[in-house]
Amino acid sequence: MDKKKANRLLDDYTEGKATPEARSFMDAWYNRAVDEQPPVDALHDWAGAKATIWQRIAPRASKRVARWPYVAAAAVLALAIGVWIAISQQQSAVSLAASEILPGGNRATLTLADGRVINLDEAQTGITVSDEDISYDDGSSLNVMAGEAEPSLPNPGDALAMLSLTTPRGGTYQITLPDGSKVWLNANSTLKYPSRFLGDSREVFLEGEAFFEIRPQVRNVETHDYASFNVQTANQVVKVLGTQFNLSAYPDEAETRTTLVEGKVTVTSDTQQGSTQTGLTTNGLRLTTKILSPGEQAIMSEAAIRTSQVDVTQYTAWKDGFFNFNGKTLQEAMKQLARWYDIEVDYEGGVPDNVTLRGKMERNLSLQTTLEILQRLNLKYRVEGRRLTIINN
Repeated sequence: MDKKKANRLLDDYTEGKATPEARSFMDAWYNRAVDEQPPVDALHDWAGAKATIWQRIAPRASKRVARWPYVAAAAVLALAIGVWIAISQQQSAVSLAASEILPGGNRATLTLADGRVINLDEAQTGITVSDEDISYDDGSSLNVMAGEAEPSLPNPGDALAMLSLTTPRGGTYQITLPDGSKVWLNANSTLKYPSRFLGDSREVFLEGEAFFEIRPQVRNVETHDYASFNVQTANQVVKVLGTQFNLSAYPDEAETRTTLVEGKVTVTSDTQQGSTQTGLTTNGLRLTTKILSPGEQAIMSEAAIRTSQVDVTQYTAWKDGFFNFNGKTLQEAMKQLARWYDIEVDYEGGVPDNVTLRGKMERNLSLQTTLEILQRLNLKYRVEGRRLTIINN
């Protein structure tokens, strides 16, 4: 990178014109310089340069910031450019492959009660389901392929017919259910729901991860009686009234995590499909129920539930367009990247031990940029097609 290009990159940043990839890369290097005295050893002969850079920015680094001060920008940019060049020299073949792997987006399919599968518009963010129709959130009709009839809901007599919204790896989508409740689906997830909610019965089925914003349904105003909303997964039932929570129940994960943002929910281990009664046993396993308050998370594994206080933003960041890796192991982070970038992750020499991540980054970056940011962990890797191999030496 020549001096002219570097100056242009700095000007774009200070004027707010930098691309998300450029912003995240330089932000990561600034935060790294502020957090570590001195910064982690750079490649080749950058040790002396880094010591000088640290002396120049240390007086202004008493507080870690998300966007670095412009007065320190030139100094940190020098370090970032140097490491960027070094990384590019060492990883040129990898970068060419990784740069072609783009982040996920608005991708989903809708399976109707009659079996028809509709590829939803990637320019839209979600759909709205009513008793009479299905439309995109901007009000436009939900059409099948050109020349075919528009999809329709089942007849009123088919009230319990089930529909499915499915996101692939690298996809996310939102749905507004017939009662006005909203659900955001993360990548590689499926939400099954009835074409309409009948009476007090509101139940959906989730495989994968979703954020729920449940609309209260009053049955009796005088007694403050509300109809519940139940979310069924493979091994538990979450019963809510009106609340916001995140639920992660991927089949390839050993644990199901329910994280409450606001309101109140009950979480019941459910080895017997549809059962929500505490104390029932199935195959010798005792069902248990936990009541969550805001800021609590229930972790379900092998029909046992434990709860703890958590930072809920760590588990809802994906809905707002971020990865939040605070406290995550390398393997946990790689599972998120695999789903979002639709890649396979392998480990050569075993999974690196004692690697805990921190910080967050935008989800709209290319895989190449994301890996460059993770380079601060001194990870070695290679990318072949859609396969990422982490090398543990």
